[in-house]
This record gives sequence, structure tokens and C-alpha cells, in this order.
Amino acid sequence: QKHDDNLDPLPLTYPGEPKFSWVQHTWGTVYEGFRNKGNYSVDNPMYWDDWLRDNPNFEHVCRQDFYVPIGPWKPNMSEREVYTANLMREAEVRALHAFKPLMLSQGHQEADVDMWIEKSIAEVRNLTLHGHTPWQYTVAIRNEKPWLPRSKVDRTDPHLPRRLIQPRALLSQPLARHGPSYS
Repeated sequence: QKHDDNLDPLPLTYPGEPKFSWVQHTWGTVYEGFRNKGNYSVDNPMYWDDWLRDNPNFEHVCRQDFYVPIGPWKPNMSEREVYTANLMREAEVRALHAFKPLMLSQGHQEADVDMWIEKSIAEVRNLTLHGHTPWQYTVAIRNEKPWLPRSKVDRTDPHLPRRLIQPRALLSQPLARHGPSYS
């Protein structure tokens, strides 16, 4: 999930809709691809702190969220912030290509996927997206008690239905089977 300049989550929208971002669109397509293949581990970061708190072998669980700008678009950034933002920008560019096979396996046309990646890269490189990538750090201290097996996961846990990115079907425009063609 990418966040805007106010750290609000960017919605998954279609071109022409408010707050549209090619970066968010492309990452949302990747996320949907993982979920469609039954890979729900993409949501795991939301549960790390809960899992550690529920585990009898750990204590002093601490979670901290950081929001790294995607490129140096903020005014008055320090040299370190500019360096970190540039690293994030390059990481975004390099990672996008890695997920092309996943998007193609979901029935998206190669020309569309190539265009999404190209427009996402342009958005990141030209700093037209004033966005952030969230990073979550979760740590805990192993207690001194003898190791205890973790109890079974309660599938009625109210945390389990959470998603990192809300599906497009919950947005104003219904999602076609493979989404619209952008060519």
C-alpha cells in the first residue's frame, strides 16, 4: 500500500479518477495476483506484532512504522533523507519488473503490463507521485522461560480478515474479470 503526501493510503483507482497513481495501480495488481493465487502471506506484516504478543516465548513487543518518500520530492529534506528517498525510488523501479510474470499469469495483456510498469517508473523518476512506502519494524525480546509451543491459530481472530490493500471491487467502479484494457 502506497501512501500520499499526508500519509493517507492511496486508493486503487482507474485512470482519470481522483488520486490515481500508476504506481499504486501496478502494485495493487501485483497484490491481487498474489491473493488470486492463494498467497495470503502478503498480508502477514499486519499480524507480526499480534503474533509475537500471542506467543508465550516473547515479551516487550515493539512495532514502529516508517514512511519513506518515494524520491526526494519533499521540501527541505536533509542529505540523509534525500539519500534514503533516492534509494526507495530506485528500489521501486527495480522491483516493478520482477512482478511482470505474475501480472501476465493473471490474464493481463503484455502490452498493458508493460505500459503500467513504464508509466509507474515515469511517475517515480519524474517525481510526479508524492508518495511514501511504509516500512514496519517489529521486534520482541525472547523471554527466559523454557520454550513453549505456540497455541493453534484461532481462525475466528478478528484480525485475520484485514488486508494490506483494499480490493478494487470495494471501490466505486466494478472490476472486470481482468480489469480494463489500457491500450
